[in-house]
Amino acid sequence: MAGVSDRAPLLRGTSAPGPQTSCKKNRRYVKKSHYLVVEGHENETLSQERDQCMGSSEDELRIVTVGRTGSGKSSTGNTILGRTNAFKEDPSPNSVTKQCIKKHAEVSGRRVSVIDCPGNFDTFMDDNQFKTEIEKCIDLSVPGPHVFLQVIRLGVRFTEEEENAVEWIKRNFGEQASLYTIVLFTHVDDLGNRRVEDCIAQCPKLRNVIETCGGRYLAFNNKVRENSQVKKLLKLIDKMLKLNPKPFYTNDMYKKAQKRIEEEERMRQEEIKRKEEEVKWKQDEEIRRKREKKEKQVSIGTMIGGGLMVAGGVTAGVVAEIVLAPVIIGVVGAAGLISAIGYFVKLKTREQ
Repeated sequence: MAGVSDRAPLLRGTSAPGPQTSCKKNRRYVKKSHYLVVEGHENETLSQERDQCMGSSEDELRIVTVGRTGSGKSSTGNTILGRTNAFKEDPSPNSVTKQCIKKHAEVSGRRVSVIDCPGNFDTFMDDNQFKTEIEKCIDLSVPGPHVFLQVIRLGVRFTEEEENAVEWIKRNFGEQASLYTIVLFTHVDDLGNRRVEDCIAQCPKLRNVIETCGGRYLAFNNKVRENSQVKKLLKLIDKMLKLNPKPFYTNDMYKKAQKRIEEEERMRQEEIKRKEEEVKWKQDEEIRRKREKKEKQVSIGTMIGGGLMVAGGVTAGVVAEIVLAPVIIGVVGAAGLISAIGYFVKLKTREQ
């Protein structure tokens, strides 16, 4: 069950590598059906001897599985490699994969490597630890992965974390990473009579995720290790890579993505600093305003106190004038009257 959007970008590039011949010098192989499994060790990078024996990293198909914990990433890796023990599987909600692990095998005549990443929303890692694992993922897939498999579990509620999963890939690996991403659904055996297409049709957010990946999706039943579904995946990967400008996601793309992330982080830190300074300025301004207000209140109080003293003196003077005025007037009036009488007496005496 696979699908490819008709709106995929019409860009030409080199297709995925074809069959490779492997030597058996100093290597132990276990034949299983169409698979030739190479026993490897967790996190072991390709040595020069292995490259010479199995072909260089340019000749392998490199697959990176990403998704939330419990989506079935590890089971998908085992299905692709035709094994049951390449990656540890556990149905519990706790993360089994706590660091990037690389395993490889020959699948249908092609050398295939699978890098299983920790759940991209696990909480046991801080940002620095997770960044380290992302860089390790790139190192393990040198010179770069051909495809990111965004693993999503069907039959359960489609979460906001899964909705943001493709954005998570773009944010950590850059915009061009979506050109190399395929949505892979797991647990199709839990759907019963429901079809994958019905699940997609009933969930607009799920359709948006698929559309972001160019309409590319595939469904796996990891309980049945069938090579036919793996062949469909390889065919879909080949078709995708033929449309892309580069044969795989390159280290240069990753560096550009990291440079952008660092620039965004720098701008974010500057914005945080600016806001902190703005808050501090407002606090200082509020303190200054309150201080000035208090100083004004003290000044006004002092002025009012002094004014009351002056007013008190003036008031006392006015009261005194009001009280003493009649007395003064009376004294002045009496003196005037006496003077007038004396004047008339003198005048009459002269006339006689």
